[in-house]
Amino acid sequence: VEYIAENSDLFPGVSTSQRYVRSYPQKEAAAQLFGQVGPVPIDPKTGLSAYRKYRKLNTASQVGLSGLELQYDGYLRGEDGQVKSTVDAAGNVMGVPQTIQPRSGDKLQLTLDLPLTQRARKSLAYGSKFNPQGLPGAVVALDPRNGAVLAMASNPSFDPAEFVRGVSDKRFQEFINTDGGKPLFNRAIQGGYASGSTFKPVTAFAGLATGKITPDTVVHCPDSR
Repeated sequence: VEYIAENSDLFPGVSTSQRYVRSYPQKEAAAQLFGQVGPVPIDPKTGLSAYRKYRKLNTASQVGLSGLELQYDGYLRGEDGQVKSTVDAAGNVMGVPQTIQPRSGDKLQLTLDLPLTQRARKSLAYGSKFNPQGLPGAVVALDPRNGAVLAMASNPSFDPAEFVRGVSDKRFQEFINTDGGKPLFNRAIQGGYASGSTFKPVTAFAGLATGKITPDTVVHCPDSR
């Protein structure tokens, strides 16, 4: 980069510029919730963006591909800058180029509690006392007063930083293959599981609210395990 910048006359039409990329200091914590960014995904059958809202963008633009990055992309992405130049028939720049500065995207304030989210991730990690075998699982912590999500974790997880500069087809297949545990799959919100005993508090609250049962009522469930 330094050599090209210092010898720009040897590389007509070539220039260097800075590009800001996402940083993920918490690595695997809440990775599925945050999601990833990358170039505009193209449908090979149509040649158009796989997401309709990205079809007017340059295919090299960095956009949200999953999770919160996808959901709030219109707020987080901002606008690219431009340099407009007038050139003659030989390609020589005439006059002073017009520069349009890029615009930063907006910030998104989450309700996540970082220490609680880190603890949720560690509880699911391989070798932890809660999950010594590293089995697939999920953790969700909600604030019962307002429903705010305080923590979310899904196992196995991944480091979103791998996607910042793109991953190879081979590496991506490792992310989506069943043998690899499908770390991109957010088991906290995408898994279809039977409600099981987690639904019993709902029926208990309904019974208390209607007066059908009292706090000292004993309910027998012969088929429960």
